[in-house]
Amino acid sequence: MEYRICGGGSGEKIAILLQQRGIHFALPCGGRHRCGKCRVQVVSGRVSPVTEAERRWLAPDDLAKGVRLACDCYLYGEGRIHLAAEDEEIGVENAGPAFSAGVGEAAMIIDLGTTTVVCRLVDRHSLVVLGEYSEFNCQRSFGADVISRISAALRGDAALLCDLQREQLRRILEQLRASCALPQNAIREAVLVANTAELHLLTGADTRGLAAMPFLPAERFGCRRLDILPNISCYLPPVIGAYLGADITAGLLAAGMDGRERRNLLFLDLGTNGEIVLQYGGHLLGCSAAAGPVFEGAGLYHGMAARPGAVYAVALIDGKLRCRTIGNQKAVGICGSGAISLLAALLRCGAVDASGRLLQTGHVLTSLLTQADGKPAIRLPDTDIVFTQADIRCLQTAKAAIAAAIDCLLAETGVCVDQLDGMIIAGSFGAALDVQDARCIGLLPRSQTAECCSLGNTALHGATLLLEEEARAEAQRLVSRCQVLELGGNSLFQKHFLSRMRFG
Repeated sequence: MEYRICGGGSGEKIAILLQQRGIHFALPCGGRHRCGKCRVQVVSGRVSPVTEAERRWLAPDDLAKGVRLACDCYLYGEGRIHLAAEDEEIGVENAGPAFSAGVGEAAMIIDLGTTTVVCRLVDRHSLVVLGEYSEFNCQRSFGADVISRISAALRGDAALLCDLQREQLRRILEQLRASCALPQNAIREAVLVANTAELHLLTGADTRGLAAMPFLPAERFGCRRLDILPNISCYLPPVIGAYLGADITAGLLAAGMDGRERRNLLFLDLGTNGEIVLQYGGHLLGCSAAAGPVFEGAGLYHGMAARPGAVYAVALIDGKLRCRTIGNQKAVGICGSGAISLLAALLRCGAVDASGRLLQTGHVLTSLLTQADGKPAIRLPDTDIVFTQADIRCLQTAKAAIAAAIDCLLAETGVCVDQLDGMIIAGSFGAALDVQDARCIGLLPRSQTAECCSLGNTALHGATLLLEEEARAEAQRLVSRCQVLELGGNSLFQKHFLSRMRFG
């Protein structure tokens, strides 16, 4: 899609111009020149000279075609910018039956995720789903992770982030209302779950407390708001801490983990942040570890979200890699679960050693070895998709952070791995994750006692429960029982993290 923008006589970064226009595009690293994913094509207009960062991330042929990094290229005056198809907004609508004349009220359930916004319309009384819509979070143009977005807010873009997010929700609301043939006044209430940072950005709350120790949110929520969606009372559930948000509160509610049971259960919501809560001996203890966007497919050389054409599973059969894609379509990229599955296959056949190094000899996949930007990589058979040494390091860091966080929770509570009764994996990523692959790379503990189950989008399910006042009271009680283990500056976490960087 092509956009006409103007940088003025003194020039402005293309990324900032697109952000100010509310145009959705990917800026995974928050504009720090670390990922090379914010590629745009300058169709016309005067721009700044090519930088060293752009030469590092962009091939000479691409530069010759006018491809630049939006985070590092200035536009002077008016110009036309083309966003490639993979950077455009992706929406998937699944409208249910038309609104019945016999039903007089509907409610909106919103899971405002860091990467994806999922909105669902339900019949207020029967909870039958009337329609559902999901699309990328518009704030991804300020970075794939909440730290980048908090930084943007602190630089002066807080009002812009708030306005963009509210406009996205209102647009989705109207789109769903129309697709389900709802009367204008049929939707009277909503429940919105999100992590603590997203709730602060959405409501305009001060984010400074989320940016530095001791990481204290300005608001705890558990309240109704009337200013987010027009003529709708919007309930925002309480948060547990600065990095354990209302989505985790709703998830624990959906999983039945209220802290009163004596079973040892591990709840994991693995996304851009890894939120983990351990129930033990009638208590709850939670923590959050920054995993980065790799589980969402971002940050990988050929990474993508989990949508049609994404490789989501890889198996090593008779010495050959076999790939499965979403929708059985032609492979166009690899999503988070596919990257974990592929890494597990490489470890099992000895193509990657315990240190995470991609080996050039001594395994059955040497014919697939190649290079990407002059660095070691392996190509998926019958595709142009490569998995690079940098991709392995990215996954290695993310899995080490999650595994170290689990180690710290267990150490703090005195629960050992084989005393775990179960592991509950939440979120759409968790639903696609192969538990054996996750254990192979060291992401999940190798417990002999814990049964693993995936509950899908527990945040959305819990938010639906929170339409009822009784569930809201239970959420407040749950939050009051959950303690937070802060990992920032925790020497034990650092020790476990370094240990967990190794495979095997």
